[in-house]
Amino acid sequence: SFKAEMQKLWGTLDRRYAALYRLVKAWAAAHGVNDASSNTPNSWSWGLMVAFYLQSEQPAVLPPLWQLLEHQQPRTTAPRVLQGSGVSSAALKRTMDLAMVNSMAYVGRRNRAGSSMQNPKGLTELLAGFFEVFGEQMTRWCEGRQRGNTRCSPWWGGWVDATWPGNTPYIFSIEDPFNASDNTARSVGSHNHLTCTNSARYIAWAVKTSAQLLRDALVGKTAADADTLTAASAAPGSPA
Repeated sequence: SFKAEMQKLWGTLDRRYAALYRLVKAWAAAHGVNDASSNTPNSWSWGLMVAFYLQSEQPAVLPPLWQLLEHQQPRTTAPRVLQGSGVSSAALKRTMDLAMVNSMAYVGRRNRAGSSMQNPKGLTELLAGFFEVFGEQMTRWCEGRQRGNTRCSPWWGGWVDATWPGNTPYIFSIEDPFNASDNTARSVGSHNHLTCTNSARYIAWAVKTSAQLLRDALVGKTAADADTLTAASAAPGSPA
């Protein structure tokens, strides 16, 4: 499908996208939060969250997705490639061809820029950062209806304030980059239903707790490495 092909393309821009997505998807499955039928996000939503997080990194690991699918920055209200009915396979192929060209251009610019566009973080640190960003945002989303107007938008590569069609008070707001009217996290439900709210709170708690545990582990590893280095430098015969 078009979405699956686009996900593969993101992986060619930086291999850490596919690796981080696999880690997050495995974590979500282990915590029982990867099933739309159980009022939790599906794999596509988790994949979009991973892409969004990598876009928000400094330096960015992935570009805003409009940069891959457009010749120039589009209007805020411009329809996306899968928005509306009757999208032809020929149109999707043209869009995919443009995405390939723009992807190669992006990689070329990144390579020419050198370290200024290179993010050196490893997978563990990126995973911890992902949990921290979405642990905080999911907690805010759970706090009240107005919070759901803040969308995670991989299309723009940032948080966007906008309401959904029908003003539905969705708890989580993950925008489909190819259809701005589609909340891919609508399966989590709305603030109108207590069961959905409780499910969302559990997801937020699990993400936030994982962030803290992973960050504590990273801090502990750094401290242990420093102790090992100090002991080695103090050992007899070590270079001054």
